[in-house]
Amino acid sequence: MPGVFHMVDRGSSGSGRVIRRGDKRRSKSVTGTAGNRSLDDVLFAVERREILTALARAQGKRTKAAELLAISRSRLYRRMEALGIEPTSATSDT
Repeated sequence: MPGVFHMVDRGSSGSGRVIRRGDKRRSKSVTGTAGNRSLDDVLFAVERREILTALARAQGKRTKAAELLAISRSRLYRRMEALGIEPTSATSDT
């Protein structure tokens, strides 16, 4: 809709709830908790945490972790390298 600002909450709850401008029930991640950190630092930390969580849930299987994150396996590999996540932390790829 033109002129309407909104985003879908896809945080840890995965609710898919639409958050609109003026919504009083915004989560901390929407209202901002960066403090003195740069946006790049915050994004780095969040992406790294989510990838490590997915790898743990997938028991180190990178293909499954990529599926959990809804990204391609090759993108997961590139992001792991960029974020300093060692591929040796993954046990197998099947």
